[in-house]
Amino acid sequence: MFLFFLGRRNYALSGQASKSSEYGDYYASRANDGQIYAIGHYIAHTLTIADEWLKIDLGAYIYLALMAMYNRDGDCSGNPCGKC
Repeated sequence: MFLFFLGRRNYALSGQASKSSEYGDYYASRANDGQIYAIGHYIAHTLTIADEWLKIDLGAYIYLALMAMYNRDGDCSGNPCGKC
């Protein structure tokens, strides 16, 4: 999940997400939907091959005060496993 802040506005929410590959129903749009504690299929995911990427187009050049990226915690069932 990505957050892009300037002041109090999260520009990621209105950005267009895309990624290098699709993995099941883990759609790119879930990377910037505002859910930072999402578990299960409510995350973005690519295939597990080399050089995968995720892009969030904010629609303009924006000077950011903060950028945060959240990784899932645990396995896809939401149980912490310490491997992620």
